[in-house]
Amino acid sequence: MLRLALVIWLMAAGWAAAAPVRVDSGEHPGFSRLALRFGAPVDWRLGRVDGGYALRVDQPGLAYDLSQVFRRIPRSRLAAVEHDAQAGLLRLRLGCACHAEAFVGPRNTLVIDIRDGAPDPGSVFETALAAPQPRPEPGLPAGPNYDWLEALRQQHVPAPDLPPAPDARLAELRESLLPQLARAVAMGVADPVGKMPRNAQPPVPAAPPAEAPPTAAPLPPPPQMRILPADGGTGPGFAADGAVCPADALFDLAAWAPAGPPAEALGPLRAGLIGEFDRPSAEGVVALVRLYLHAGFGAEARNLLENMEIAVPGADLLLLLAVLVDGGTPAGPHPLQGLTACDGAVALWAVLAQPTLPPGERVNNDAVIRAFSALPLHLRHALGPGLADRFIGIGAAGTARAIGDAIARAPGDHGAALGMIEARLDLAHGAHATGEGRLRAIVAEDGSHATHALIALVESVVARGEALDGPSLLALEAAAREGEGGEDGPALHRALVLGLAANGRFAEAFARLPDRPAALHADVWRILAQRGDDAALLRHAITRPAPPPPAPTRTAIARRLLDLGFAAEARAWVEEDAAIPGAALLIAAQADLALRDGRSALRRLQGQTGADAARLRARALVLLGNPAEAAAAWREAGSGAEAATALWRARDWPGAAMDPEGGPRQAAAAQLTAEPEPAPAEITLAASRAVLEQARAQKAAVARMLEALPRPATGP
Repeated sequence: MLRLALVIWLMAAGWAAAAPVRVDSGEHPGFSRLALRFGAPVDWRLGRVDGGYALRVDQPGLAYDLSQVFRRIPRSRLAAVEHDAQAGLLRLRLGCACHAEAFVGPRNTLVIDIRDGAPDPGSVFETALAAPQPRPEPGLPAGPNYDWLEALRQQHVPAPDLPPAPDARLAELRESLLPQLARAVAMGVADPVGKMPRNAQPPVPAAPPAEAPPTAAPLPPPPQMRILPADGGTGPGFAADGAVCPADALFDLAAWAPAGPPAEALGPLRAGLIGEFDRPSAEGVVALVRLYLHAGFGAEARNLLENMEIAVPGADLLLLLAVLVDGGTPAGPHPLQGLTACDGAVALWAVLAQPTLPPGERVNNDAVIRAFSALPLHLRHALGPGLADRFIGIGAAGTARAIGDAIARAPGDHGAALGMIEARLDLAHGAHATGEGRLRAIVAEDGSHATHALIALVESVVARGEALDGPSLLALEAAAREGEGGEDGPALHRALVLGLAANGRFAEAFARLPDRPAALHADVWRILAQRGDDAALLRHAITRPAPPPPAPTRTAIARRLLDLGFAAEARAWVEEDAAIPGAALLIAAQADLALRDGRSALRRLQGQTGADAARLRARALVLLGNPAEAAAAWREAGSGAEAATALWRARDWPGAAMDPEGGPRQAAAAQLTAEPEPAPAEITLAASRAVLEQARAQKAAVARMLEALPRPATGP
């Protein structure tokens, strides 16, 4: 019995030693993480090698499970992971200007982080990792004259040759070649055949026939690449960043249809969930999940995967597909990131996994259209409008129209699905009346697309600066109440708030804003600034909100408050923007002048150019009692009449007399500056008449000047 227990213990120890170390991964802002779960303390060392880093663990026969490394992280930082069993190293090849750090976490988990940027000075992980050197066996002592010094010299291990530092030019060449090779693979002109064998040599071509010239034999391809014709190729393909594109079979929802009616297949598949010994069957779970996905029952597929206590191969991808067939998008990193450029069905699902397509992202439109056309018709109806929206958002109206055509080609009435795509295309081309008419018809049908049609209708009407019609607003309020807490709840709440604001019901709109995204706050304030009446503006804008809206909206609100006579409140709205040249600075200076703070206005306008700034500077100088400088500012602003008034107030009679735009003031100033006639030696009648005529001319000039001045307003 004791012997049997010993045998079992030894076998268990052997199995435990043979179990590979699983390497998991995770993507985080600024770094990619690897987690190696050893289960027991180990001696390890991480250091530099050619092309990146390497990990050495002092445990003979150690193996690694690398199958899950690139399921959750892209290849932007960590380009490749390879287990070099001969050298006992786990090699990490980098694809960026990054560095590695390592530490031991809970449960004897070794964590390696690939972080952006240069390493810290003196990092222990930047030391070159030398290959292990065999220690020579010391000779045995021979006789009494044993030479201990010679034995010690035999035991001395020479310093290992350190590998050369990575060549920056080689890394740059690698970065430039990788996208080109990925493009060649995606086009089908090159096919990767797996990992490059160590110390591989190119095959030697067969000797050509004697009659053929020696140059007739084609050059052999390198051992890690197979060249294919441009019209063929069966390789998996690569994404833009070098990641391998998954096979089409993983996304062939049309092939997952049952042989007969789905209702008849459901019973046997549910019975197959439990296998031998009443344990869940992974194969049975996958079969039923695929049926659910084919039928478009994403919630049911997700519930089955999450509640069956069994590891299912490819569960991460199946869970993602379950989210996507229901029209949702993943909340965090997912297995399809960066795969929109693949030449296969994965491109479609990688696009659907993003709420919107970022401008400039490489998308294989042809692959998306092919994969969408291969979907069952009911999935095309469900996914087509949202997919078309993504392409309309980046200006790819042709691809959106091709998606609609893929629905229209199928027999039968496609109703709301096709109508949604056509409405979106109408709106994108400026045909608002036609597009909004289609959306109203879909809302009236109250079908599966009615909610999304109502949301799109509100967005279009509000973007045009119009009010929502009464029936649409009532339908929106009802839909928001019914959809609260559901998947479309946030979008319905946003549409309702915008609709209330567009219809002038700002008190209700603001009441629904707390705990909502800042973008929705900004939209409501923008509508208030553009179309709200004065009463609503004063009710909500006398004090600044938190969070404040964007700068253009703040400027518009300040402009309106200033026009209504609320200078201090207007200045508070643009105070933080007044240091930047633009409309906000001029409004702040205007508010200073309205508050009779000329010095503050001059400080703001210092160094500013342009007619508007010069005009405000002139008003500030007049306010500070400096009409002479104000006259120069008025001239800079192109206001000659105001400049003449300033010269008159400054009693600069010569300047006023020379001002061509002075009008009556110029004539009066000319009289005031005229040299008097010298007194005659004797008083004559003619000289007296000349003095009287000069007096009459001065009086007439002053009278004309006074007549030209505006009369002060009189009371009622």
